[in-house]
Amino acid sequence: MRVARLFSLLRRVESGAVVLVFLLLAFFPFLEVIARKFLFSGIPGSSQYIFHLVFWTTFLGGMVTTSAGKHISLSLGLSPSSRLLRDTLRVYTSHLSAGTCFVLGGAALSFVALGFDPSQRVGFIPIRLAVAVMPAAYAIMGIRFLSHSSYSLPPVSKWLVPFTILAAVAFGLPTLVNL
Repeated sequence: MRVARLFSLLRRVESGAVVLVFLLLAFFPFLEVIARKFLFSGIPGSSQYIFHLVFWTTFLGGMVTTSAGKHISLSLGLSPSSRLLRDTLRVYTSHLSAGTCFVLGGAALSFVALGFDPSQRVGFIPIRLAVAVMPAAYAIMGIRFLSHSSYSLPPVSKWLVPFTILAAVAFGLPTLVNL
């Protein structure tokens, strides 16, 4: 029950972050126009704020669609008639997606840690904090891919989850070593 409450709280925080980012994304250009009209000067760093809000929008959007199980996916256009085959394909594609997210999350973590000077800022926000959504979103999406896939084929999923995580660590090791 506690886990369900935690996930519910996290989904509400995620939804609130999406609303806040969209409101800020609409607010900054409006405020910029008003400031230029009446103060004859723009808002310092507003283009950087907008750039990073769009950046956050992409990752928050990925998290929301993964949460709903509506993430974009590729398929062969086949519709297997066998439920077992359909569930098996869903499990394996979910694990492949999760592994990809974990590898990209490790690379993003390395990029956040090493790609920016600690003194660099987006306005008053440290740049590392501004781009920290990348590894966090990839990790959350990977966990969600695993959780969506593990209900169909329990016997297979028991060994597939650790395998997926180990494979992701193995593929992502070169970027993680840099940390």
